[in-house]
Amino acid sequence: MDTGERLQGQPGNPCEFSKLDTAPMVQICFGPPQGLDDLRAAHGQGRLSPNRWQIAEIDGSPAITYQREPGPGWCETAVELDDTHYINARIRYNDGSPTHDPCTQSKELAAAALATARSGR
Repeated sequence: MDTGERLQGQPGNPCEFSKLDTAPMVQICFGPPQGLDDLRAAHGQGRLSPNRWQIAEIDGSPAITYQREPGPGWCETAVELDDTHYINARIRYNDGSPTHDPCTQSKELAAAALATARSGR
């Protein structure tokens, strides 16, 4: 449900929208200058949950869907913006009981953020 409420972060900080009692937390941020290699290294070192790690492609750009911690309530998708940066989309159901698959939702959110970034809006 879109209430029309929007929160905007400072440059370099994530933008976040959350109604903890009724909807998942939605967060968009930009990844560090190492691009997706930073996530690949964290995965290789065991710092990300092995439960969900999926290499993908979104609108022609490399992407990774993953979890930082195990559990059914949240998921993140990082999609490459350029050689050194990525957009990270996080969905988190705070009660741990998602009504929808958070990984599917994070992929959809990442695709929308990528399209917006490419359009220059």
